Amino acid sequence: MTQDTTSKQPRRAYIQSLVYNYLLNGGMYSAADISKALHLSDPRSHIRELRNKGFAISDEWRKSEYGSRYKVYFIH
Repeated sequence: MTQDTTSKQPRRAYIQSLVYNYLLNGGMYSAADISKALHLSDPRSHIRELRNKGFAISDEWRKSEYGSRYKVYFIH
């Protein structure tokens, strides 16, 4: 049985627009920040797809107070 991916495309585009518009707020947001704000399980794949479409989404590594690293995403 093959999976119907065409029915998921409009929803994916909608979620990508939510992520992009959230990043347009001008802040620097971790994947956890975006997940919490938009109620998404993991926005990183949507960010990757937006980049593949040509959207300029930047990132940089940060270090937490506990010594682990995480990325923040932003738009210049």
